[in-house]
Amino acid sequence: MIKILEVNPNTNDAMSFYRGRGPLAELQKKYSQEINIGSSGAHINHNWDFLCVFHMVFMLRPFGEEQLSFMKTCKQFGIPIWIDYDDLLTDVPLDNPAWPAYGNENSRRIINEMMSLCTVASFSTRFLMEKMGKDILDKSVVIPNALNQNILRFPSEFYPHKKVMWRGSHTHVRDLKEFEDPIRVTMRTIQQRKDRLPNEWNLKFLGMNSIHISDYVDVEYNPYMDKNTYFRHLSELRSSINIVPLSHRPEEIAFNKSKSNISWIESTYGGAVTLAPDWDEWRKPGIINYKDKNDFSQKLTAMIDGKYDLKSHHQKSWQYIQENLTLDQINEDRYNLIKQCCQKPD
Repeated sequence: MIKILEVNPNTNDAMSFYRGRGPLAELQKKYSQEINIGSSGAHINHNWDFLCVFHMVFMLRPFGEEQLSFMKTCKQFGIPIWIDYDDLLTDVPLDNPAWPAYGNENSRRIINEMMSLCTVASFSTRFLMEKMGKDILDKSVVIPNALNQNILRFPSEFYPHKKVMWRGSHTHVRDLKEFEDPIRVTMRTIQQRKDRLPNEWNLKFLGMNSIHISDYVDVEYNPYMDKNTYFRHLSELRSSINIVPLSHRPEEIAFNKSKSNISWIESTYGGAVTLAPDWDEWRKPGIINYKDKNDFSQKLTAMIDGKYDLKSHHQKSWQYIQENLTLDQINEDRYNLIKQCCQKPD
């Protein structure tokens, strides 16, 4: 039996669902005779009598002095350390709400020291691994985000709902600001057509509302939901198009290129087709890619006007996810990582 200590500051957030408690719980259920997960709770216990029962430590998105000190203690006791990241925390843009926590030299120093101390580091995308883990590629792996079918159990088929959706949090304020003109102009043009029927194409914001867009076009707004409500809502999106406007500005492009394609996974599960940047992470079957803001407008208009077979695009995306990105499949990578990590000396 391999006992793993999970160090996770918030076991209920989206990051934990995809990369922490979510996959670890499924691993324990599948390999209950081999793997046992323990939690550190809100405060990390450094004491030897607590740590000595664990064979390995998993740390989700560590970045602070307390986590660094804890890693040094684990190193002292010879406990293998697995760290995991889903964002480029060493290059957070200045106007990102997370910048105060991560955008200083001390935070970058701490994270870089953590990289050197860890036994293995996993990242959600190859671009992120090559940027953030560039000095430790020999002990880095890509573990993509995946669909947890034990929780997300009611996928929706594609249906031509006349709705364009965006889902995200306040961390995407800059992205929406960058794309507010193409979104607003495109949707306003569609909604002002003379042949437009009542209740036709409108825009749906899920999680955050942009008043610079919603003041000019018809918008349906669903505010932040708790995770259980959100999981249910994904089965009831009733949108046929999901847009992923990510800033291409030089100061933000590395951070955005490092992002995973969770938006595509979730919206495909909900029955929508995704319009996303023409970057490696988003070049997946069924996704329609845009190169810049002008191309974004043209592609979105073409999707609305029926120039793309959206049902076919959705089927291609869903088939790819089913064949390559279910959590049961991706967790095999975690299982193998755990076995290898606990076999070699730290």
